[in-house]
Amino acid sequence: MVPSHGLMKPREITATISSLTKTGRWQEVLSLLADLPETVKANVIIYSSAINACAKGKQWQQALRVLLDLMEANLQPNAICFGAAINACDRCEEWLWPLALLDDMRKLDLSASEEFCINAAMSACGKNQQWEASLILFEQLSLADVQISTVTCNTAISACEKGKQWQRAMQLLISMPSLKALPDVISFSAAISSCEKGLQWPNAVALLDGMSLEAIHPNVISLNAVIGACSFDAWQWGLHLLNNMDSWKLMPDVISFNSAIAACGTAEKWDMALRLLHSMRHSPRPNSRTYNAAIAACERGSQWEQAFQVQELMKTRKVKVDIIGCGSLISACEKCKQWDQALSLLWRHSSHPQTGIANMVLRSVIEWQMALALLGLLIAEKLQTDTRSYTAVISACEASARWQEILMLLEHMGEQALTMDAVVHSLEISACFKGMEWGRVMHSLEVMRNKSLQPDLVNVNTVASAYQKATQWHLALAVMQQMQEDGLQADPITFASCILSLGRVHKWRQAMQLFDEMLFSKVEPGNTSCNAVLSACQTAQAWQSVLQIFLSMPELQVQADVVSYNVCIGSSGKGQQWEGALEILSQMLLERLEVTTISCNAAICACQFASHWQDAAHILSSMQLHGPEPDLTTFHACMPAFGRYQKWEVSLDMMADLQSSNQKLDLLTYSAAMCSCQNAQQWMLVLQLLSEMCSSQLLPDLLCWTAALDACGKSWQWQKSLGFLQDMRSQRLVPDTVCCNAVLGACRLQWRQAAEILSVMNAKGPRPDALSLETCSETCVACNQHCPAVTALNQMPFTALELLQGCHVPPKRRAAHALTFCLPAAAHITLPLGVCFCIVNAQVNSLSWPLATRWPIGRSCRSPN
Repeated sequence: MVPSHGLMKPREITATISSLTKTGRWQEVLSLLADLPETVKANVIIYSSAINACAKGKQWQQALRVLLDLMEANLQPNAICFGAAINACDRCEEWLWPLALLDDMRKLDLSASEEFCINAAMSACGKNQQWEASLILFEQLSLADVQISTVTCNTAISACEKGKQWQRAMQLLISMPSLKALPDVISFSAAISSCEKGLQWPNAVALLDGMSLEAIHPNVISLNAVIGACSFDAWQWGLHLLNNMDSWKLMPDVISFNSAIAACGTAEKWDMALRLLHSMRHSPRPNSRTYNAAIAACERGSQWEQAFQVQELMKTRKVKVDIIGCGSLISACEKCKQWDQALSLLWRHSSHPQTGIANMVLRSVIEWQMALALLGLLIAEKLQTDTRSYTAVISACEASARWQEILMLLEHMGEQALTMDAVVHSLEISACFKGMEWGRVMHSLEVMRNKSLQPDLVNVNTVASAYQKATQWHLALAVMQQMQEDGLQADPITFASCILSLGRVHKWRQAMQLFDEMLFSKVEPGNTSCNAVLSACQTAQAWQSVLQIFLSMPELQVQADVVSYNVCIGSSGKGQQWEGALEILSQMLLERLEVTTISCNAAICACQFASHWQDAAHILSSMQLHGPEPDLTTFHACMPAFGRYQKWEVSLDMMADLQSSNQKLDLLTYSAAMCSCQNAQQWMLVLQLLSEMCSSQLLPDLLCWTAALDACGKSWQWQKSLGFLQDMRSQRLVPDTVCCNAVLGACRLQWRQAAEILSVMNAKGPRPDALSLETCSETCVACNQHCPAVTALNQMPFTALELLQGCHVPPKRRAAHALTFCLPAAAHITLPLGVCFCIVNAQVNSLSWPLATRWPIGRSCRSPN
């Protein structure tokens, strides 16, 4: 029974407060302090006892209020009062107030270096992972003329351990002897625990050995920390320590087994994890964490049946399955694709499912199919679903870009009158963007605006990128304009999307204006925006502007990356600036940037455009020796350069290198190689490559057929050329005039086939040109078929007089020769007097003397022209 306040003396009041504090009755302590009569004045000791009562009751606000009342009572608080208040904040993990209280102590000329005050403040900082502040306090204490105790060092090491700073924890432990503080088992345990969190199991084992050298007997906490550290890479060590704990005369507790089971699970040793679980039948008693670790081990080993057996074991031992266990079970079922059975088992073994638990399980699901199935099960069981349920499923669908399913879920949410917040629509926008449904992306943003939902910067940037992908540059700029009305500040990603959209439609000047506007708006340009404007100028082949922006990047404090260099090299090549392209490639090497295959391909293309095949060959040789690995694009860029200078052997060697590197040759590779051999007049190799191409089940394109027909024409293989022409038509490829002329050239001694081809060209196309008619007429003349030759010549776009007058100018010269051979044999063809004068003129000028000598001067004749 508490005596009346008026009869109590200060000493008795202090004793009463101490008694109430031991039983945790801090409310009565504050009531006693508030009800003191005016005749009884509370002293500093009474206030400090009250502050201590609040500290033990974890009431840090009340403790600070009592300290403030002490000051308002014109009493001078001592270090004990401040220490009790700091201890109250430490118990409640409040770290800012202890630092402020230490400053107040200094202002009141109190010794702020009192060790128990510093330790409490350091502990508060450590619990909130403010290890830097804790170490600053430790340094202040070490600079003061105060002997640092082992407790203070342990507090600092624990702060580093909670902040995952294992290196600093090790440094503090090593420096303890120099501070004349002897490390104890707590010091080593805290350092080992920091190594556990830092995944440094060798250091943890070394510290355990160091305890033996220091004659410090480890406790269960120390060994548990070492076992936990071994759970990441050295599960065998963890099992060894667990099995040999009796050598230290220690008994493993449940934490020891939990750490060992987790170590086996990390190593996918699910059978060993289950063996450890079953060995805990009597002592120690497994808890929910033990079972969760065993279920997680089965999940990593894709053993979903074993995971559910562990859940059955939990039921028999009356251990409730929590959300962590449910999540592991769901994940195990996902890996084994046992969705229906897993969901039914999960539902049957869940005793009292609730919406909150169901939502937590949904958030742990990764596979969108599983999320949809679980949501369907919730609806079928008539369990109430809310916006969070659908948001979790939509999030799983968004990760796989399943925008159709998201639209279906949104429709269901509307039917159930559930609120669709900005998060839901943001997921919809992201999924539609991943699914390349640009129209849906734009529509989703409009829906958000119509619902008065404020889109964030990520949403707007996604929509701007969608407009850029859809080549809707004017709408992308409209989005940027709308951002200003919504109070959003465009960032470099927004500008980059709009600049790229302008570049895709070759509006590079507008892109540069937008880039200047970004600089004027004081938006710091990054690599994304600079590369965007570089790409826009490259698309329009404005290589001078590309170089100008590239050279100005250092002034903008933007470091050019690989993409910047690649764009600049490619643009220089298209501008016939091959020397500049090679110089930029050399600059990449000086900057120690990773030279990619794209960089080398761009430089090779630049050399190919400028007909510098030697430099292209040098780059290719360097890639083959030092990297990067050349790809098909590399060879496609090199082959035309080699073929133009009849380096067909190099092209074939490149093809052999591709085949030896197990790369499948594509249509472009064969086409480039055939053209290279065609330019070198290697006709048989062209036909051989065509045969290999067909054997590889590749359909030749028009360029390949043209090279093959040209090869047949040069080697007079008319049967094969006619077969190729038929194959082209079977591929539904329309031969052009070049192809037909090549076939006509192959039929030089086959006038019927030549005349038939010419007839088909006149009837169905392609339209014959002068070379077609000339080749056909020459073929007929060679076979003494003068009438078909004259028929062909009559289709020439020249009159007989024009033909003979220009007989010294190709392509009229050869046709004129053919005419002189045809006309004498065709009795119905006569020449006018002007043609005769032309023949005489040709004889006099010796321009075409065979033509003139075949005709007697003064012959009267007629002409069909």
